Amino acid sequence: MARHVALAALAALLLVPGAGAAAAPRFGGAVVIGSPSSPPACLRPYSGVCRQGVFPDPIWRTVLAGAFEPREDLTYAPDLAEATFTRDPFTVTYRIRPQARWSDGTPVTAGDFAFTFRTVIASELGPEDAWRRIRRVVQVDAKTVRVVFRLPTADWQRLFDPVLPRHALEGEDFAQVWRDEIENPKTGRPIGSGPFLVQRWERGKELTLVRNPAYWGARKAYLDRLLFRWVPADPLAALRTGQADVMIVGGRPEIVTELRREPDFRILVNDRALSWEQLTIRVGAGGHRALREKAVRQALAFGIDRVAIVRDLFGDVAPGLRPLESALFLATERSYRASWSRYAYRPAEAERLLDRAGCRRGVDGIRACDGERLTLRFVTNAGVQRRQRTLELVRAHLRRIGVEAVPEYVTQRNMFGPGGVLARGAFDLALVGWSRTGGEVADGGVFLCTSELNFAGHCSRLIDRDLQQVPRLLDPAERGKVLHSADRKLAEAVPVIPLYQSPNVIAVRRAVRGVPAHPFFAGVSYRAEDWWLDRGR
Repeated sequence: MARHVALAALAALLLVPGAGAAAAPRFGGAVVIGSPSSPPACLRPYSGVCRQGVFPDPIWRTVLAGAFEPREDLTYAPDLAEATFTRDPFTVTYRIRPQARWSDGTPVTAGDFAFTFRTVIASELGPEDAWRRIRRVVQVDAKTVRVVFRLPTADWQRLFDPVLPRHALEGEDFAQVWRDEIENPKTGRPIGSGPFLVQRWERGKELTLVRNPAYWGARKAYLDRLLFRWVPADPLAALRTGQADVMIVGGRPEIVTELRREPDFRILVNDRALSWEQLTIRVGAGGHRALREKAVRQALAFGIDRVAIVRDLFGDVAPGLRPLESALFLATERSYRASWSRYAYRPAEAERLLDRAGCRRGVDGIRACDGERLTLRFVTNAGVQRRQRTLELVRAHLRRIGVEAVPEYVTQRNMFGPGGVLARGAFDLALVGWSRTGGEVADGGVFLCTSELNFAGHCSRLIDRDLQQVPRLLDPAERGKVLHSADRKLAEAVPVIPLYQSPNVIAVRRAVRGVPAHPFFAGVSYRAEDWWLDRGR
């Protein structure tokens, strides 16, 4: 949770178009966040069961604070605690803020950190690798906790997010609590350490949060209530009928164009979000034999006009958007380098490489490599208009260089589920969306030979040597240097073709102020404590 003082919040709001010089934050009112997604099974963090549904936000970041909070530039800032670390052994010492407390007045202590560690290790979700690297958690005093790791862990700031209340949950079955509420099971009262508390959940319909009157931060939230409402899939209808005040509307140009005509709404566009699209090339078993040739994969990269794809998809939504030129970095990141810029659209170079690989055109213009027609199965999710249009464009581009692309559309389950298309390698190219949320995706581990997410099936000892170092590198500059080395090698091998970062588009009712065009690191309710209602609109 961001801890902005009122003056800083006001200064930011004055930069919002149409805010007016006289606008000032006010307390009171309610704002509804609309979501067309399926509701979750429960509200519990660190839970695989709860994650079976799709929640519009990880609300524990609004209700339950973490040791650190994610920021818009993919770095972290202290929230509940400040921290320092030593290298040998790798040890992180958290100094919990003296004023940090739970909504019932109980201080947040080192005991809460230790309890959180024990709970995560025993949870049904199973801890991520960073948690498994913790050797022990030592309570130095009430407000100081020392965490000793077995190995250096670069993403240690992602841990303890959120911190759990020991005094409320100790002795309870964590797998059974917080199904329909986030409360102290011993008192039946809502509990939290963030700016809001859970008041009520009408399962499958609406979740209501209320201002935490005992919030320990720089100031309390402006809004009385923040509601999450599950609405019909049509965002235009939900917004126009008043079912939602704030809603992610995606990057569909026709929806954005319609909403820009609506006087009651404004559109926030962030063209550097946390998700991106790429084409994964099946180099391993199951893919077309010609794709094992690096020259053929490079030809595909030269033969696809990525600038034209971005312009076609997002020209009216985010005209400044450019193709993503890295397989390991987002353009948001300070360490971003355009390692893949060599693959500007050059169909003549694509044809030269295919000729060199022995792929000759037939009478119908489609090439054959070693007697096997260069017909490639392109798979992606069914029902996603943007991806369908992407494949249509790619198909047209590749046809010009003598490659036939046959689209196949599959359900999400058949795409990503156990035994699905990606896991079986039953494709030639796959249009896949990724989200930068940490773990293997954040440190490039998806390209390791042994990774279950290495859907390309590409294996390189040199790339492995780089990427195996990354989780242990604590210096951001050193980490960036090693990742750049791996990215350059990936650009040479071309097991994937990065396309673009997906722009985030949020529709916001004009009366709602203080909503940033953020990259959804913490969900659409990020910094909701700064939101307020302009009752003059």
